[in-house]
Amino acid sequence: MMSSAQEGRWGTLRLAALILVVTIAMMAVAGCQNPTSSGTGASGPDPEDPGDPDDPDDPTPDPDPEPDPDPDPLPDPEPEPVPSANLRGGIVVNELLPDPTGETNVDTDGNGEAGTTDEFVELYNAGPDTVDISGLELWDPSSGNWFSVPDAALVDPGGTALVVIGVADGGSLPAVPSGSVAFDAGSGRGILNNAGDNLILLDRAAGAYLQLTYNGSAPIDPGTELAADGFPTDANRVDAAADWGSDTDGSSLARNPDGTGDPEPHVDFGAPASPGSLNTP
Repeated sequence: MMSSAQEGRWGTLRLAALILVVTIAMMAVAGCQNPTSSGTGASGPDPEDPGDPDDPDDPTPDPDPEPDPDPDPLPDPEPEPVPSANLRGGIVVNELLPDPTGETNVDTDGNGEAGTTDEFVELYNAGPDTVDISGLELWDPSSGNWFSVPDAALVDPGGTALVVIGVADGGSLPAVPSGSVAFDAGSGRGILNNAGDNLILLDRAAGAYLQLTYNGSAPIDPGTELAADGFPTDANRVDAAADWGSDTDGSSLARNPDGTGDPEPHVDFGAPASPGSLNTP
């Protein structure tokens, strides 16, 4: 039989044990309600709380971050200015072949033989808009008006108009890309003198013309020297006559780059010639 002191100590132990059991039970219930708890007072992130995106110490990612603004795009390169010597807002002479034979040969019509009728003149639209070149006329001091562009001839920006002196039997006009055109002048002999010549492109409707020389020829006055052939005496030349320098036999003289560059022998920067296609693709 326990004394009163023993009974008191035993009651105290039972009360402490009961309190411990209750405490453990309460902690277990709290752990079930908050499974991310790790020790007393520790808790995981609240899934309904997105956190503070402006707080650098808050590890919670921004649920809807603002996209970074696109960097400033590089500016488009400035287009080359249209040469002042042009007709109808952009048409310039781009390439000519006075002598198809030499160390290299240019068989423009593809008939298997390079000859005088493989000579050609190529125009280029250096302007921003499609141009109707109908009615433009090509003139030569010894041949007069040797070709007039037919109706409905449209050249897109960056497109060409190829005029072959004459397509021989078994030959054909070179294929040209969309937005470009090609013509057979129908001559049975060469037009462009190998030793040097003047080439004149007339816009009769506008009373204006372009003129160029090559291989050391001096510019003529077409209003005087070609008046008897029907060249308008009141037509105005656009800028001075352009000196295209000297050609290389079997190679065209061509602008590099197309439309705006200085003329030089095509063989110096590429193939001997590029009738109907870009000089510098």
